Amino acid sequence: PVPAGEGEGLKFDGVDDCINQAMEVGLSSNVTFCAWAYPSESTNAVKGIIASEVSSYGNYWIMLGTFQNKWHFGIYDGVHNPYIINPLSTYDVNTWSYVVGISDIVSKKIYLYVNGVYSTELQYSSITIPTYSNLNIGAQITQSGRRFKGMVGIAKIYNRAISETEIIQNYNAMKGRYL
Repeated sequence: PVPAGEGEGLKFDGVDDCINQAMEVGLSSNVTFCAWAYPSESTNAVKGIIASEVSSYGNYWIMLGTFQNKWHFGIYDGVHNPYIINPLSTYDVNTWSYVVGISDIVSKKIYLYVNGVYSTELQYSSITIPTYSNLNIGAQITQSGRRFKGMVGIAKIYNRAISETEIIQNYNAMKGRYL
């Protein structure tokens, strides 16, 4: 077994490291971003763990990351910016967490879960969602300074809103590797 805090993952320096893949992520329907993340700094700035974005539409994006020393999930369509921040507590530096962000386009809600536990949700009124063409792990590259410093273990994207049962199942299946 890997000792706690030393789980398997890709290390990002927060300066110029990023995985960037030209990959169409259709966000006109539901989507879920999941990641085991190990932040190695405390910061108030927005940092991307998983981001899907396209700069040709005015830097539209959907992102799972950190903001104000808390886990964050949000969308930006050039005008509207519904986002949520974990209201319960700040994240622990040098500690693995399983973070899940869900965008449910039909109900116009976004959700955030941390370590298999529901954190918060937000109902929004309007958003225009294009199909994004770049998928990044470890950064939101269309915005300066939004690079994650730490490790990202398993990162998953679902083309649907996964259930709370699935979130708990995924957390329990992998927590032995990271906690």
